Amino acid sequence: MKKKGKRRHVPTITRSVLERVRLAPKNRYFIMEGGGVDSLRGFGLEVGRAEVKYIIRKEGFPQVRLGLIHELTPEEAREQAAEKLRDMRAAKRQSSTMTGLRLSIEELAQRYHEANADKWTAKTIEEYERLWRLHLLPHVVPESEHRIPLGKLKLPDLTPARVVALKRDIAGKVKAEAQAKHEAQPRKGRQVSGTTVANRALQQLTAAYQWAIDKMEWLPGPNPASERKVDRYKERPSKATIGPEQYKALGQALQKIEADDRLPPRTLAAIRIILRTGCRPHEILTAELAWVQPSVILAPDFDLETLAAPETYTRLAPRIERPHGKGDRHGSDQEGRTIWLSAGDVAILRSVPRPQGCRWVIPGDREGTHLTTVQKGWELMCELAKVEGITPKTARHAFRSQLPSAGVEPEHGMELLGHTSLRMMEKVYWHREAETQARAAALASGHVEKLLGETRVN
Repeated sequence: MKKKGKRRHVPTITRSVLERVRLAPKNRYFIMEGGGVDSLRGFGLEVGRAEVKYIIRKEGFPQVRLGLIHELTPEEAREQAAEKLRDMRAAKRQSSTMTGLRLSIEELAQRYHEANADKWTAKTIEEYERLWRLHLLPHVVPESEHRIPLGKLKLPDLTPARVVALKRDIAGKVKAEAQAKHEAQPRKGRQVSGTTVANRALQQLTAAYQWAIDKMEWLPGPNPASERKVDRYKERPSKATIGPEQYKALGQALQKIEADDRLPPRTLAAIRIILRTGCRPHEILTAELAWVQPSVILAPDFDLETLAAPETYTRLAPRIERPHGKGDRHGSDQEGRTIWLSAGDVAILRSVPRPQGCRWVIPGDREGTHLTTVQKGWELMCELAKVEGITPKTARHAFRSQLPSAGVEPEHGMELLGHTSLRMMEKVYWHREAETQARAAALASGHVEKLLGETRVN
C-alpha cells in the first residue's frame, strides 16, 4: 500500500488487503482503489478506531456507506459501488446537460475563450474574437426559423442547416466587402478570400461546441457544426512563387528605392529581412532588441567584419530569440521561435536608425512603437520590379523553395522557417545545434542575397 497523507491507495480491494488492515490508533484514514487497470475510482475503505467499512467518495457528492467489511465480501461491495458510481456519473451528466440547455452560443463563446485564454497567444485571441464579433454572433438570415441572431440561439437549437446558411453568408459577405474596397481603392495583389474566412469561422464554432460536448459534458452530441455535418469550402493554396529573375528584379527595385530615398531605412530593412530569412512579417516587426543574441552584434563598437570569419560566425550564431512562436502549444517543452541571421542580415539590422531608449528592432513612427506594416513599401518594390501577385507570405514560400538550391538540409530548413516538424519525417527526432543552424542560415540568406544582387558583408 502507498501512503498519501490520510489516504492510501491499492489497485483493488481484495481479501488479502482486508487481512492487512489495522484499526486506526487515533484519526480515521482511508484506503482507496487507484493506480491499477481494474481500479474502481471512488471505491474504498474507511478505517476507524472501532470498525472498517466500505465507502464511496466522489467529488461533488456526499460520502456513501456501503457496509462493514464483515457484512459484505469485497466482490459484493465492489459490485454495489460500481452501480452507485454509474448513477452518480449519470446525475452529473444530467446536471451538466441542464446547464448546456440554458446556455446561448454567445455565452458558450465567452466561456470557451475564458477556459483557453492561457493556452493562446494574444494575437490568436484577437483573431478568434474578431471572427466571433464580426461573423458569428451577429449572423441572421431572412428565413423565419433563422431570424434570431446566432449569438442569442440556445445551444440545442443550432442545426446543420443553420451552419450551412452561416457558411454561405460569411463567404458572400467577405467577398462583397473585398470587392467594394478594391473598387474604391484598387490595389494589386491577392484579395481576401471569403471562403477562407468562412472556414475559419466554422472552425471556431466547431471547436467551441466540441469543447462543450467533450470537456464540459453540456451537450450529448453530435456536433452540428462538424465537418461530418457541414462540408467546408475547398481552399486552393496559392501557387505564386519568386523565381531567380524575379528575385533579381526585386533586389534592383530595393536598391533604386534606397538610392532615391523613397522609403525609410527601417521599412527597407524589414522587407529585406522578410525576403532573406523567410520570417513572417510580424515576427520581425514586433521583435525586441533584447531578443537579439548575442547582444554584442548590435553594439556600436562591434566589428562587423569579424562575422566574415566562419569560425567566429558559427561561434556567435547570430539570431533573434522570440519567446513565443506561432506553433506553440500549451504545456509543450518546445516554445518560442528563433530567427537565424546571416552576417548580411546582421548588417541590415545594424543599419536601422533607432531613437534613444528604443526597445524595438524595427522602430515605428511614434516614440515607443514598432513598425506595424510594410504593405505600402512592399507594393512599391513590386511595382518598380514589375512583379505581380507576390506577398510577404509568397516570399516565405519562395524562401522554402530556394533551400535545396542553397544546399540546406531539410531539418535545418524546418528550423529556419520556425516549423515544429517535417510532415514526411514525423517520427524522426532532430536536435538543433547553434553552430550548424548558423551555417544553414548563412547558406540560405547568402543564396537569396546573390539572387537579389546585394552584398552586405564580404
